[in-house]
Amino acid sequence: MVLLTTPFIVHFLGPKSYGLVGFYAAISLSLVFLDQAISPTLTRELARSAHQAGTATSLRCLLRSLEFMSGGIAILLGAAISGGASLIAHNWLKNSGVPESQLIDAIRLMGLSLACQWPAALYSGGFIDCGARTSSCPCG
Repeated sequence: MVLLTTPFIVHFLGPKSYGLVGFYAAISLSLVFLDQAISPTLTRELARSAHQAGTATSLRCLLRSLEFMSGGIAILLGAAISGGASLIAHNWLKNSGVPESQLIDAIRLMGLSLACQWPAALYSGGFIDCGARTSSCPCG
């Protein structure tokens, strides 16, 4: 699908503005490494407790702890990218062909978007685990 839509996006945005799409993709992919501890922990604990009785309370506590951790990371991530938008625009994306005020606004929106998407990784890991074992999932 990306191969089909990319020429249209480049045509409408222009090659210089399309660089922002590439920058956003690079940031999103690099942030996947931060999630290498949180989602697998939930998935592992759900799998481990699949056949144990009375684990719902401990799983709820674990999920709540991971939610707080994931929410804190999302807030820090969004604040760092949004707060450093002018530095990113001046040092990394200079001469991009986009007016500076629009570039800073776009980077701030990228930070907000990444902060809103971050907690989804936690839940997707748990849902994938439960989807693989629908009959024995202790979470519902």
